[in-house]
Amino acid sequence: MIENIFSIGLYQAILIFIVILFSVSFHESAHALVAKLLGDNTSTDRISLNPADHFEWTGFLMMMFTNFGWGKPVMVNETNLRTRRSYLMVAIAGPLSNILLALLSVGLINLNYYIYINFNINTFSFIIPLLYYFVEINVGLAVFNLLPIPPLDGSSILREFLPIDFYSRINTFQYLLILFVLVYLPIFNGQTLISMVIYPAVNFAFKFIL
Repeated sequence: MIENIFSIGLYQAILIFIVILFSVSFHESAHALVAKLLGDNTSTDRISLNPADHFEWTGFLMMMFTNFGWGKPVMVNETNLRTRRSYLMVAIAGPLSNILLALLSVGLINLNYYIYINFNINTFSFIIPLLYYFVEINVGLAVFNLLPIPPLDGSSILREFLPIDFYSRINTFQYLLILFVLVYLPIFNGQTLISMVIYPAVNFAFKFIL
């Protein structure tokens, strides 16, 4: 696992910064695109890979210090969506976009290895470190955002099973809840949710690299 961005070298920090900006932008853009496809044009301006359109300080600082965070939330008017549960499809689009980026990165890493072994040509050698960060960060982002804690995407699934009043109350404390539960609260044997859920998922993804 990568350390937080302040404890590594400048070259690694630049690579991580590039991956974070692109991955978060791709994630939020996916939300906006799926919302538009399902009938809501509220955030069509967020269908963009420009990081400035998706930057959010709290999520960015979380990413810097813990390797996991989020971008500026995409506003969705649920009354414009085709069905009541269309919002779940909008929510799941973000994590799925990160999984797609991770799979593409794994594919390119393995393709480079195959070409090198069979033809002694290092086709993508100059971007291999970047691709490894794409795998790690995007798997982390996908799993992190699927956790059922507001304002993460997984909370849209949680909302289906909770009384609306109760969900609204816990949603009020969303950022503090994430910081406390994910980063500081030991759940089992001194481990936090991040160490119990996200790190194993990232390690599992690396098993698919040749």
